[in-house]
Amino acid sequence: MPLMLCYNINGDNGSKLRFAAMRCGIRIREVKREEFSLPLSALCAPAAETPELYSGEGFDSEMLVFCAFPQGLVSRFLNEARTLRAKPVALKAILTETNAEWDSVTLMKELQKEHEAMTGGAKPVHGNA
Repeated sequence: MPLMLCYNINGDNGSKLRFAAMRCGIRIREVKREEFSLPLSALCAPAAETPELYSGEGFDSEMLVFCAFPQGLVSRFLNEARTLRAKPVALKAILTETNAEWDSVTLMKELQKEHEAMTGGAKPVHGNA
């Protein structure tokens, strides 16, 4: 079943995004700060391991990670969220072989670089991003 990892998704916008996910048959997993040291693949696993308490740098940015999404489901979810007038989440990623072993902070930093490159006119950091 498709799973969406959610970081700092709260309030009215969080409710709209969760409702959009429910309508699309997507499970939600809220990632807690103490889990930031786990690899994304572990967070997406059916039974995530018990994390060592993470004490490093956290972040407040909203972020979504799509795990095991069949083709077309990301677009369907984003369209549903737009229909519900959810505010866009700038930092989004699909779980890949490349990022599966990254921790949450590493992914967030990479996504921020990409977002800045795309919105600031700089060249993308990754060739296929």
